[in-house]
Amino acid sequence: MDKKDIMLKEIDIIQSIITRMWTNSFLIKWWTLTLVVWIIALDKFNDSNWIWLLAVIMATIITFWRLDSYFLQQERLYRKLYKWVIENRSKSDEHIFDMDTKRLFRQEDCRLHSFFSKTIRPIYTLLIIITIAYSYFTF
Repeated sequence: MDKKDIMLKEIDIIQSIITRMWTNSFLIKWWTLTLVVWIIALDKFNDSNWIWLLAVIMATIITFWRLDSYFLQQERLYRKLYKWVIENRSKSDEHIFDMDTKRLFRQEDCRLHSFFSKTIRPIYTLLIIITIAYSYFTF
């Protein structure tokens, strides 16, 4: 295989990983919303303690938010790898088909930055605000 074929195959593999990360992130948001609505609906049939309900919903939101931030962090790292392959594959044969992103990790790529990213923070913050408002007006 020549360098161009290797580069195209690597880019294809990385792009499929990025797509999978995006799909996982989307499914996490969908499951978070579904579970929050399901827990609230279940409470309507079950006259349970509202503090317990609020704690379960908040734990659900924060757990899925954290998981979503992990997938966002991974997606960003694979985008860096994608860029690195495009820029360097024609010049070098090092790291051929190496999908390990640790060599591209920088401090700004930490999960905390992804957790408070402008792409996912509004969704989960809004869910928390709606949950608090629901518990305030219902109980």
